[in-house]
Amino acid sequence: MKPKTKLQKQVAGLSAKLPALTDKQRTWAVEHCFEQRGFLRKKSIWCTECGHTWKPTVGPLLLQFTGAVCPHCGKQLKIESGRKRKDDIQQYYTIIITFKGFQVLRHYVARKTCSVGYPASYEVNEAVQNWITPEGKEVLMYRSTKMSFFYIDLWDWGSPLEIRNQPANKMKYDIFAEYIYPVRRYIPSLTRNGFKGHFHGISPLGLFKLLLSNSMAETLIKAKQYSLLKYLHGHADINCWPSVKICIRNNYIIKDASMWVDYITMLSHLGKDLRNAKYVCPDNLKDAHDRIMEKERQIEAKKKIEQQRKEAAKYEEGYKKSKVKFFDLEFSDGLIHIAVLSSVQEFLEEGAMMHHCVYGGKYYARENALILSARIGEKRIETVEINLKTLDVVQSRGVCNKSTEYHDRIVGLVKKNIGVIRQRMTV
Repeated sequence: MKPKTKLQKQVAGLSAKLPALTDKQRTWAVEHCFEQRGFLRKKSIWCTECGHTWKPTVGPLLLQFTGAVCPHCGKQLKIESGRKRKDDIQQYYTIIITFKGFQVLRHYVARKTCSVGYPASYEVNEAVQNWITPEGKEVLMYRSTKMSFFYIDLWDWGSPLEIRNQPANKMKYDIFAEYIYPVRRYIPSLTRNGFKGHFHGISPLGLFKLLLSNSMAETLIKAKQYSLLKYLHGHADINCWPSVKICIRNNYIIKDASMWVDYITMLSHLGKDLRNAKYVCPDNLKDAHDRIMEKERQIEAKKKIEQQRKEAAKYEEGYKKSKVKFFDLEFSDGLIHIAVLSSVQEFLEEGAMMHHCVYGGKYYARENALILSARIGEKRIETVEINLKTLDVVQSRGVCNKSTEYHDRIVGLVKKNIGVIRQRMTV
């Protein structure tokens, strides 16, 4: 793409003047980006460094545990099992420099190709350049990629490294390489804003742009709030900044930013003082988070029950009209007492106490269902459903729909009194 803006034209001109990869930088990539490996092929070992093969004098398990030294090139090899005759490995490798006031990230792909009988060959090619201004603006230069359904970084090395349209998948060009050349240069704005050479789990591009454009990030890195810094990078904002400042003032380091932000959000819902160190700087964040979460759950449960009570009132008249003839029906064997639920409100209470769906399933609205509660004293044991059409016991459920030790006794007591229910139906 032809550079359009003044900044793009400046970067395009400067990129052409960047120094080429030095022999020292290339050698470092070759030595550090690849493991020195050997493959145990049937009864011989293949050294991927020099291509030599030889028969081992120890067993395969010991070889994989201790490795082996190649008798030809003398290199210590990590031994893996496999019948490979060829191997092709690619690794990203980044050089961090400054150039004419810009922070520049130069991303290379180091490639190692090896086959049996031949020494390994290496290539190091530049794929992407990130140019960052002291204000945090970025200009991206990269090579095109070949069409592939599986790989997003199949670079076309024949294409020019140039400024192109902003890609749909920007993460593809935000490279956090495992291997970064140790000689690094940083613009003064970065060091001024608190950067000391550590990336804290954030890609160099992401961290540099954040520190140069967001004052929150500068405050967090200087206060050593690295977990919050990483959280800010992923969320673009922290909506509880006054509480963060309380933590900084009290030298309280937040180790788990995601949990802490959730905790502060719940404190806000409960109306707690978010500027009070007692709340925002807990000694044990997990315990404090769990306590507040339980309180919020209880409040939500109360709200839900209150809402259900209002809803239940709408159905009271219809239920009473349908089942009023059974309301005073109850029977007992001396221990177990069984009675008909005489209001929709009682359905709500039964469902809440027994943790089943007698209310949620709207059993009070079922024309041919008669619901009874079996209890011992004040304790609810099981909830019984009778089909008024067949006068069968459809189900009898305890807490969480489980049967209890009294199940057969309850069902037997209900069946014994089916005649009483039949009589009420004729009233």
